[in-house]
Amino acid sequence: MKGLVPPAVPDDRTHAFYQYIVRVEKFPRSRDDLVKFLTDHGVGSRPSYPMPVYAQKALADQKHRRCAVAERVIPKLIELPVHPLVSDSDREIIAKAVLAARAP
Repeated sequence: MKGLVPPAVPDDRTHAFYQYIVRVEKFPRSRDDLVKFLTDHGVGSRPSYPMPVYAQKALADQKHRRCAVAERVIPKLIELPVHPLVSDSDREIIAKAVLAARAP
């Protein structure tokens, strides 16, 4: 869907999809507005990865290098529902809610 970047899966790999994380890029809503919209429309979603690993409190005393890519991408990530109980009809609801979120 235009404005959302799905996980990349190279042809020679298989993705486990224990999480389904998309990146919000040039979407009509910000990541946080999209999460709120989906939640308000019954689709459990949430921002993904609140900060780079090296910024976690547990690692505060560790030496690290900053990662500009992580810092740029993390604020754009959202998790959509993916688990064995997500049915075909659930996927339809999720897709329709995301499509509806495109409208201003």
